[in-house]
Amino acid sequence: MDGKTGATGVYQTQLEADIDAIKNLMKRYTWSLDSKDWEKLESCFTDDIVFEASDMGRHPGARNLIEKFQTRVVRVPIRRHSVYNPYVRVDGDTAEFTAYILNSRMRPRAPGGDFSLAGGYYRNSFRRENGQWKMSALRWHGFFIEGNPRLDPKLPSGPAPEPVMTGPKDSPWGGANAKGGAPDVSASLQVRDLYTGMIRALDAGVAGDVAAAFTTDAKANLQGDREVAGAQAIAEAFTAAGGDRWTMHLLSNEKLSVVGEEARFGTYVYKVAPDGNGKNAHTGGIMTGVARRTQAGWKIAECSIHFLWDRAIPLFEDPIKKRPEVAALVSWLWEHEAERDKGTVQDEVTALLWKYTWSFDLYNREQNVDCFAEDVDVAITLDSTARHYGRDDWTIANLAGRQRQMVTLHYVSNVVVTETYNPDIAEIKAYVTTRRTAPGEPGRVMIAGGHYFGTAERVNGKWQLATFSFVRSHGAFE
Repeated sequence: MDGKTGATGVYQTQLEADIDAIKNLMKRYTWSLDSKDWEKLESCFTDDIVFEASDMGRHPGARNLIEKFQTRVVRVPIRRHSVYNPYVRVDGDTAEFTAYILNSRMRPRAPGGDFSLAGGYYRNSFRRENGQWKMSALRWHGFFIEGNPRLDPKLPSGPAPEPVMTGPKDSPWGGANAKGGAPDVSASLQVRDLYTGMIRALDAGVAGDVAAAFTTDAKANLQGDREVAGAQAIAEAFTAAGGDRWTMHLLSNEKLSVVGEEARFGTYVYKVAPDGNGKNAHTGGIMTGVARRTQAGWKIAECSIHFLWDRAIPLFEDPIKKRPEVAALVSWLWEHEAERDKGTVQDEVTALLWKYTWSFDLYNREQNVDCFAEDVDVAITLDSTARHYGRDDWTIANLAGRQRQMVTLHYVSNVVVTETYNPDIAEIKAYVTTRRTAPGEPGRVMIAGGHYFGTAERVNGKWQLATFSFVRSHGAFE
């Protein structure tokens, strides 16, 4: 298959370029929809697109769909469609995209509350037209809705929907090896799809596909105190930890280092599942692991999940400072940074943003300082805007703010990296959903959200943030 060499010297096949293009188109869709850029939104669709939603019915045609979206934003003016666990299967000039989604909706001063949160999945189709990928079918199915019911339609009744994906056996690695050949994508994408497939198989309750993701002698650890050995035993333990009706493990902030035949990976985890009492349990933390290349392809050899917060359980001790092995994972994940396989500009700048969140949330000052240029310009907008000029000024303010919360995890999604005329400067924007404790309310976990904006600059081969801003859209206790 024909490939191309990017500016970073990374060889990328046409298949991987198609997968990136479809993921980027989904990001353009969410940003355009949430910012009400109707012209750009319509450019994401084929003229004959069909929209099907569990809460909105069926709507054919791009123009009809745009008009439908326009009528809904009057009632709920602020929306954030955060996409997680994306997975793409390409078949010539058509493709299928599946992903989980959290949909935050805000209407200030609305009767019954100004916030709601919905979760479910996309199962979308794409078609290549005149060399460009466009969305030909948009399908949304919801699992849950919480908060002000006036801000969301009702969920459908009936049986649970079809799982969004089973796991590694579900056309692994974008369909690249569907005919028995070697995958036509990078080792990084193979590993990322491997653990994504494992997690989605866990959610779907398909123990066989969970087991297929692990080496026969693999070891796994749930919550730091339940070590399990062997692929089958791990599959049974992991699927038993899922919900009895549905479970969503949302993965984000994915740090991945491939060095030769081994890969280290780490992701943030946001888990939502029915609690058995008519409500939904929300918990979160991080997952780390080691994957190795075997004769059967990449397999997970080690995996640990550390949950650090629970919406239903008040926190009175710092879960990270109490468990130094968790804080040490930042150094472990970045230990092979110089030797790892490098990616495209989009990959590298996105990895820089992940580095900032991991080092801030897990108290690694050295790695955090290294994310910023010496003359970085920072603006943080909460109730008002605070400006910081220079790395020293920002580091003092940034880490002092971190000390006021016992736990904070920034779940970052919908990351868009735009290359500029200067190959060493890139623009970046992203959605942020934060779970954290707050000063004066240490026992409670709140949810907040907003956006990151910034520019990254490459100096001597190293990317750093030259400008950085956060704009909060909401923040509330539940």
